[in-house]
Amino acid sequence: MTRNTQAGRARTLALFGALVTSAVALGGCNLTGDVVTGTVPDDYRQRHPIAITEGEQSIVVFVGRARGNLTETQRDDVMGLARSWRREGTGAIAIDVPADTSNARSAQAVSREIRGVLASMGVPAHAITRRSYRIEDPR
Repeated sequence: MTRNTQAGRARTLALFGALVTSAVALGGCNLTGDVVTGTVPDDYRQRHPIAITEGEQSIVVFVGRARGNLTETQRDDVMGLARSWRREGTGAIAIDVPADTSNARSAQAVSREIRGVLASMGVPAHAITRRSYRIEDPR
């Protein structure tokens, strides 16, 4: 009886091994019929593209009605922007200031302070532009 049990286990183990082996072999088959190597371009510039994209870097400075200066965190953000502009900037830095709002006066003061921080960090005056914009809902 022991002999039949061992033979049955060996047969089951062999059958299980064959099943796993065939599953692994079939798993590697390409059943879609796509020719993968035909899609590889011959030109090395198309096989290994290097894309460098320069995006717009921006920061948002929130200004209250009664506060006409930068917070310490905002000042650090402006200084970081100036450092990165000095390192890699090629265009102008635009300061967009809201007009005809309840905090317009504070916004004007903060924009002057931002301009001063940028200038103190080495950004030339001709690289800083100030633009006003109007919003639909002044609240």
